[in-house]
Amino acid sequence: SSFELMWDDFMLAACDVARLKPAFSTRYPVYALVETLGEASDDAQRALEEALGDALEAGTIDDVIVAQSLEQAKQLWAARESVGELLAAARPHAAFDVG
Repeated sequence: SSFELMWDDFMLAACDVARLKPAFSTRYPVYALVETLGEASDDAQRALEEALGDALEAGTIDDVIVAQSLEQAKQLWAARESVGELLAAARPHAAFDVG
């Protein structure tokens, strides 16, 4: 239901301005935040985790975090949500969206 692509410089700046600890201990060139909506069943969770595991094994992705609670999901989205604070701190203003 949601997809946001963020590069490393944005993630570091956003975490800094929002006083957040980065979610990953390793830095990566690009981060993707993905939120899914739908059936909240064990089968759906297993299918998601299997797809992510396959992507890790294939080298399509380097790392993954799956939120285990609504609070953890909010923490993962907090860097993206801090864009207003980041823009206020950045002069001149720059756009960060990738469509």
